[in-house]
Amino acid sequence: MELTYKHTEIYDWVGDEELRTSITKSINEIEKSKTLLRKNNYEPVISEILGWKDKRDRHKDAELHDGTGIEVKKNSSTSFILDAVRYAEMYYGACDNGIHLFINFKSGKIHQINRIMIVPNWMVVRMMIPDQDMADSALTMYNKRKEMDQGLNCQALLNVTRMINKFNNM
Repeated sequence: MELTYKHTEIYDWVGDEELRTSITKSINEIEKSKTLLRKNNYEPVISEILGWKDKRDRHKDAELHDGTGIEVKKNSSTSFILDAVRYAEMYYGACDNGIHLFINFKSGKIHQINRIMIVPNWMVVRMMIPDQDMADSALTMYNKRKEMDQGLNCQALLNVTRMINKFNNM
């Protein structure tokens, strides 16, 4: 579902009207809070504004009252950066039935949320990790680096327009 609320385009592939309405009604408060301008640690403020339980974990930032996990991603550009290793873990069932909230915003004099995407986890996982080979590759690299006492930065840069098109075709 696609709709526009004031200056914000809202794309909803979850279809939970109550969730969509609560997010829509909170846009102005999130903008006023300026929390999106923070480089990190913005999730607790967004969770509080939306009435969600702050639950920062590897695969979720918050929880709805029914226990559904929410991953919050924000960016002021036309792309989002996602960690392939986390989504490979999710491919193998590390996190089920959750939701992603992607927030696109303009910073500067006018601090506005211009786009929100509400997406079920399975769609994001399928877009990031389309098959078992890709999941295995990401996890193999991660585990090898871990054995070497190193970390792995395995990120994908996803264009918002392409994300919307991909989600619409799932």
